[in-house]
Amino acid sequence: MSRIFISHTFSVPVSVFDFLPRAKLLMRKEWQEIWNCCDGNKLHTINPTVGVIKQNGSLSRRDAVIINRLQIGHTHATHAHLLGDDDEAFCTTCYTSLTMNHILIECPQFNHLRQQYHFGTVVH
Repeated sequence: MSRIFISHTFSVPVSVFDFLPRAKLLMRKEWQEIWNCCDGNKLHTINPTVGVIKQNGSLSRRDAVIINRLQIGHTHATHAHLLGDDDEAFCTTCYTSLTMNHILIECPQFNHLRQQYHFGTVVH
């Protein structure tokens, strides 16, 4: 017994807007894969998902920038040597590199302030 295949071709107009959502999804997926693979990406720790910006409506733009800089460790105290001819900053108590994590979490010089203000053990 032979089989007969009948093929019908339909002409359906397709708009570029029909493909746009899928294209955006594919681009965002590719962008996310690149974002996840970047070694030493400090911004990834505070914003792991591309295209999504965590915003706290109660913060001013200035305060949000300050919080982000603290989270990634970029402050004048820790990075001024990159902009000038100064040496890298060191903690005078611990004789280690001055980083925001050291100042906010590790340095025993500030233990009393961390206890006074109920500061956590991790910078978010």
